[in-house]
Amino acid sequence: MNSHEIDFVYDLSREKLHFLRHSEKDGEREDLRKKIMLKCMKRKSLDLMRIEDAQSFQKIMVLLKNYVKQHRKRQRQEDSDEAPPPKKSRLSE
Repeated sequence: MNSHEIDFVYDLSREKLHFLRHSEKDGEREDLRKKIMLKCMKRKSLDLMRIEDAQSFQKIMVLLKNYVKQHRKRQRQEDSDEAPPPKKSRLSE
C-alpha cells in the first residue's frame, strides 16, 4: 500500500469508529455506511480516471512518434529527390 492508500484507510476507520461510538440510531449507522461507500466509489473512479489518462497519454505519444517518423521519412525522400546525381571523380576514370 502506498502512503495515500494508508491515509485513506486511516481516515475511513477513524471516521467510522467515531460515528459508531456516537451513533445511537440505525439511521445514523446507515448514513455512515453510505458515506463510506461513496468515498470508496469516488476513490475508485479517481484511480480509473488516472489509469485512463495515462493510457490516453501513451496513445498520443505513440501517434506523435509515428508522425515524426513519417515526417522524417518524407523529408529524407524529398531531399534525395532534389539532390543532383553525384559527379564522377577523375580517379575513377
